[in-house]
Amino acid sequence: TINKIIFVLDQDSMLRVIKEDYSTDSGEQILFSDSIEILLKDGAEMHLSNVQNLSQNVVHLSNKISTCHKNSRIHWNIGYFGGKKVRSRVYNVLLGEGSEAEDMEVLFGNKEQQFDVFSNLLHTGRNTTGRVLSNGVLRDKSVSIFKGMIKISEGAKNSNSFLGEHGMLLSKDAKAKAIPSLEIETNEVKATHSASVSQI
Repeated sequence: TINKIIFVLDQDSMLRVIKEDYSTDSGEQILFSDSIEILLKDGAEMHLSNVQNLSQNVVHLSNKISTCHKNSRIHWNIGYFGGKKVRSRVYNVLLGEGSEAEDMEVLFGNKEQQFDVFSNLLHTGRNTTGRVLSNGVLRDKSVSIFKGMIKISEGAKNSNSFLGEHGMLLSKDAKAKAIPSLEIETNEVKATHSASVSQI
């Protein structure tokens, strides 16, 4: 199954969407690929919540991208709970002055689930704000990799960005990696990151 959803929000508009992904175990391996593209014009705001609870015979490929113009705001709330293997990519392009992006992601892994989660904040406009927080809880033999990148371009003065990645392990065989990155091409900005992986 392959699908693509496109949202274009006009100036000063606002939209809230809840997307739920479920499946039943048919006994055969299934590929589910979904893509979401969002374009926010000046002053627009969008809240998108996505809950994925696919059965563990599904390989899930997820790509999400938002482009934010002047004073627009995007809020992602994403939960990954199912799937045999999950590969997620979220890109937020803060193009216009004063634009904001908030990306909150959680996952829960059990059995032999595998998660590959990457979040990207690209600041190109001035006075932009970005926040990414990825949290995972893993048990049994499940595995996760959290990767993230904050990139502040040369013209993005006064940008403020945060990236946090945290994994909690509930068994000796569960594994998690957290790899945050910063790439700063200008001064007069604030960019911070944090990462942790630990047993309770």
